Amino acid sequence: MREAISFETTISSDTIKIPEEYRDAMPSHALVMVIEFEKQGKYKSRLGSGIKKISSPHIDTIGWKFNREEANAR
Repeated sequence: MREAISFETTISSDTIKIPEEYRDAMPSHALVMVIEFEKQGKYKSRLGSGIKKISSPHIDTIGWKFNREEANAR
């Protein structure tokens, strides 16, 4: 798995311009996530149709005892 590459750019029409310094690092197939970035350096959330908000699940661990030997058993 490769590292994530992050950069700020302007989208014109349906084209995302990739800065020159990242072009050689681009794989032939990638997952693209677009997050609106305001000029003040703040991220802005825009959850539109087809986009689902991901939240962490709640797991009740009250009364659960961790057994290190059992966790490390092969």
